[in-house]
This record gives sequence, structure tokens and C-alpha cells, in this order.
Amino acid sequence: MSQSARDALKETLIIIEGFLSNSKWIAGDNLTIADFSSVAIISTITECGYDLSQHANISRWYEQCQSLPGFEANLEGAKGLAERLKSKVEGTVF
Repeated sequence: MSQSARDALKETLIIIEGFLSNSKWIAGDNLTIADFSSVAIISTITECGYDLSQHANISRWYEQCQSLPGFEANLEGAKGLAERLKSKVEGTVF
């Protein structure tokens, strides 16, 4: 992954972190499609080795997403995608 892609990811996570600083879910206090689409992406980057610990609000949100119906199926897909991505990248993804 290029440095510019890493920087763009970090900037995006900072924005999401900000959204979650004032609400339970990404788009407010109710679960929305934004959470479902975001959890697919966050699951994949965590499976690629990204450490969410530097993002307390995202970590909290991701933990609550793990109790959602279908999360396990999402995680299986994320693991498969992460393996394919890692096989295409020399060294570590992040």
C-alpha cells in the first residue's frame, strides 16, 4: 500500500472517530446503513493488521457491531478479502 493510501485511510478514520465521539453509531444514535457499510470496511482493515487501539471511539463502535446479526458472516468475508489483499502486497499492508 502506498504512503498516500495509508495517509488517506488514517484521515478517513480520524473523521469516523469524530463522528463517533458524539454518538453511539456512525450517523447518530440509531443503527443505519452507514454502520453496515463501514463495518465491512473496518473488518477488512483489521484483518489486514490495522490496529484500532489508537481510535477509542471506533474500537467501541466496532465492539458493539460484533453483536449485530450477520457480523460473523461479514467477518468471514473480511478474512477472505484480507488474505487476497495481503497476497498482493509485499511486506505488511499497513
